[in-house]
Formats: sequence, structure tokens, C-alpha cells
Amino acid sequence: MLISALSRPAAVVLGLLCLFSGGVLALVTAVTAADVGKEQRVDFDRRTDAVVSERRTQHGGGPNGPVTVVLVEYTAGGKPHTARLSGGAERTGLRAGDVVEVVYRADRPDRPYTREYAESEPPGVVGQIVGVGIVALACVLFLGLSIPLLLSARR
Repeated sequence: MLISALSRPAAVVLGLLCLFSGGVLALVTAVTAADVGKEQRVDFDRRTDAVVSERRTQHGGGPNGPVTVVLVEYTAGGKPHTARLSGGAERTGLRAGDVVEVVYRADRPDRPYTREYAESEPPGVVGQIVGVGIVALACVLFLGLSIPLLLSARR
């Protein structure tokens, strides 16, 4: 078995590392589990029409490939704004010159979202539950592995 092949100092270090990692993951699980099911969607309290000023594709070298950005111009709170339109705008057929209704919060007029995004349902909790389950499983694995490692170091 791998544990018996380790030297005593290596088993202690590895056991303590697993114990620490398991403890940290237990805290992460507790904090994350408390937020499962809480709605993530923000309430937008302002709407206005915006004009698409630019649609461009930015080539990133990351694993997700290029990113499409839609920039809009609009007036909010009596001030002109030019900002990136969030909320799925990149998946629409919007082109420069198109007029689109945008929503934003009064305290953040520089962050416009599509009306469709604001009216859609927030994501379900299944993904959150699966994520918490995976972290909890890793926590149990680390804590469970730390016990035989620390016990083998006592021999």
C-alpha cells in the first residue's frame, strides 16, 4: 500500500496537508451550501432605448476562443453612456445602428443588460447542488485520507 511506503516525516506532512485541505473544503462547503437556492438575479429598475454603436469579435487565446462584444450608446440619468451590453447580447443578431431596449440599475447606469435577460428566470439550483456535492466529497476524501496517514506516522 502507498501509505506504508511513505517515510514517517512524509506521512506526517502529507497527513497534515490532507487534514488542512479537508478543513478548508469543509468551510467552503458550509459557506457555499448556505447560498444554494438564493436568487442570483438583480432587480433592474430603469429601462431605456440604446443604439448599437459597435459589434466586434475579440480574439482571445484562451480555451473559450473569440468573444463577441456589443457596445451600445444611451442616455441614463441625463448623462450619455457608452458601454458593453451584457446579458446575452453577443448571441443576438444586433448590428451597428440597431435600436435595442436595455435595462440597468439606477445606482449602476454604466452596466446595461438586455431586456430579455432581465425578464428571464434565474438559473436553477441543480448546478449549485452538484457543485456543493463535489466539494463536500473532496472534503470527505481529504479528511478520510488524513487519518490513515497520521496513524501510520505513529508506528
